[in-house]
Amino acid sequence: GFLVLLSEIEQTMEKIEGLEQVVVVKVKEQQIAAFCVLQGQLQKDCSYIRKLCLQKMPRYAVPDHIMIVKSIGLLPSGKIDRQTLVEKYEIS
Repeated sequence: GFLVLLSEIEQTMEKIEGLEQVVVVKVKEQQIAAFCVLQGQLQKDCSYIRKLCLQKMPRYAVPDHIMIVKSIGLLPSGKIDRQTLVEKYEIS
């Protein structure tokens, strides 16, 4: 297996034009999901984002699932609410 740091995937994906914020979380034993907030009114889809990811990082680092969301929830402490994102993934 490869060592994959979620923070490095987030940083790489946030360099993609049109993505305002990206949060990557582990959703299953060997799978990760990226939750992406688009800038403004851009109309990007998940397959377009995946294609750009494949150009910028090795295949093993590209998230298994990419979801576009309106916003990323925060905890009262100001930290990202990753548990809610995992639950949102499991519901979809």
